[in-house]
Amino acid sequence: AVTLYNSLRFLLHHDLLNRPSQLTETEKKTLTDLPVKLEQLTEMFDYFTEEKGVLLSHGERYDGHGYPMGLSGDEIPLASRIFALANALAAMSSPRPFRPELPATKILEELVQEAGRQFDPGLVHTSLLALEKNKAFGLESECYKTLRNKLYNSFPDLRR
Repeated sequence: AVTLYNSLRFLLHHDLLNRPSQLTETEKKTLTDLPVKLEQLTEMFDYFTEEKGVLLSHGERYDGHGYPMGLSGDEIPLASRIFALANALAAMSSPRPFRPELPATKILEELVQEAGRQFDPGLVHTSLLALEKNKAFGLESECYKTLRNKLYNSFPDLRR
């Protein structure tokens, strides 16, 4: 699904994705139509049965303020919630035409800040544990502990 998403997104909106400046509100709105376009393109092929749902709902937000259907929480398929988090991690850790890649601490702080809003808090928690275990960003355990404690302050049920 990730390769398909990136390929079709690039094909449909190459001009917007390579802009050296921030997108306008109109351009951002154009990108919010992307899930529907992707779903329509993949609908023609039985091969993409599993990917269609992920592509259609990856723009949804955990708090219900996403697009295109305004799904929230567990209404959003798990695969789409995982894809949205992984896609955000990839985007923040990669340079963009309008900004350099973000520092690891900023990326992780953004995940914690957006838990319950953009991202599934349980998936953010699991991601922090996995990133720490695999030393993905080369940060000290204390940094991860601090971030987990911030997450636990908002979502005490995540504490194990």
